[in-house]
Amino acid sequence: MSEIGDIIKKIASQVDTVTTFAAIVTDNEIKEVDGKKEYAVTVRKLANVGQEYDNLQTELDSSYKSDSVNTKDNDKSNIDPTRKSNFKIEYKNVRLKSTINDINQGLIIIPKLGSWVLVSVIDNISSKLFISQFSEIDSILVKIDKSLKPNASNDNEEPEYFEVDFNANTFDMKFGDLFETHINKEQFNIKFLQPKENDENSPQKILSEVNYVKDNLYITFLDDDEKPRATVHADQENLNVSFLENEEETLATKLNKEKVTIEVADGCTAVIEKDKASITTNGGTEEISIDKNTGVTLKSGSNINIDASGSVTISGSSVNIN
Repeated sequence: MSEIGDIIKKIASQVDTVTTFAAIVTDNEIKEVDGKKEYAVTVRKLANVGQEYDNLQTELDSSYKSDSVNTKDNDKSNIDPTRKSNFKIEYKNVRLKSTINDINQGLIIIPKLGSWVLVSVIDNISSKLFISQFSEIDSILVKIDKSLKPNASNDNEEPEYFEVDFNANTFDMKFGDLFETHINKEQFNIKFLQPKENDENSPQKILSEVNYVKDNLYITFLDDDEKPRATVHADQENLNVSFLENEEETLATKLNKEKVTIEVADGCTAVIEKDKASITTNGGTEEISIDKNTGVTLKSGSNINIDASGSVTISGSSVNIN
């Protein structure tokens, strides 16, 4: 980066007009127009590099935003006329790739606000500029479309692409209509998607989702209406698995190092621990428990029936029947 910086400063100090010149990025916010992102930035060319650079950095450190007047829709020039004083010229819509808003494929590098860049002129037309070299980078976007096979029809094949968008804080990745990933320092998220059929404008439905947040892992499986069908939650101490119907829990399993609990909605509950286990139903009025110290206990709010095709034996040091 230091060598690039030296080249940029050398070009910036030249008085003669060149097809490539040095400038400073004054606005790198990617804007959206008619639902499409415009991958272009605003830069300022400086005449007196030393003094003007220091002044500009002070402006940028104070959350500098261009106060230039927006150009009219039919104005093809991207030079801001309000910035021509004192040999300061500000250029808008400086491209980050060959076209501003066509991102079907390609590499887009977004320069850091206040950083030096090299700006090149296309066909010697001052309104057609692109960033040809960077000194500092804010984020990178890469998108690769899969080429269709020869003689293949667009109607018969789903669009496939690989897209990565990352900076110092986040990492986002998409693989066609199959899955997308988001990563930051606190969270890891993966969404597995239902491929779109014929309508490209239809919303993308989620089939399942994995989310990891600070030692907590969440897994969710969804139905066609994107309502949870099953969920998994795990941390360092516990593992919970639930099955749902109409967003109501029908079966839940909870595990930790102490015990395992299985609950059926409006049904029975089974609890297994190191030295004992129990099954309860009907609101706890019916219970079978096995305890290492107290033995086997049967509890019922109604009848207890023993039906055997063979003999029934009850034995012990003492037998009490009330």
